Amino acid sequence: MSTPTIASASSDKALAADSSRRATPAELTRRVNPSTTRRIMTTIAFPLLILLAVPYWWYVTSIVRLPLPIARIEALESSTVSHAFHITS
Repeated sequence: MSTPTIASASSDKALAADSSRRATPAELTRRVNPSTTRRIMTTIAFPLLILLAVPYWWYVTSIVRLPLPIARIEALESSTVSHAFHITS
């Protein structure tokens, strides 16, 4: 088992003191749910992550269309074979 920390030990004492009465739903909600600031920051983080990720995704997945080397292609059409191959069997 893990070693209890000071914060958990003090919260355990508070829970033990409160064990004689039942916690109200509002108290349970406060204990279980994260703080308002944390919820707002989490809510803002998801759209921000998407907004920052889309341009990067667009850049990484785009296809670069380079121009064809037309002069080299035309030079190949007009060239003749300069090497003769002799095949003997």
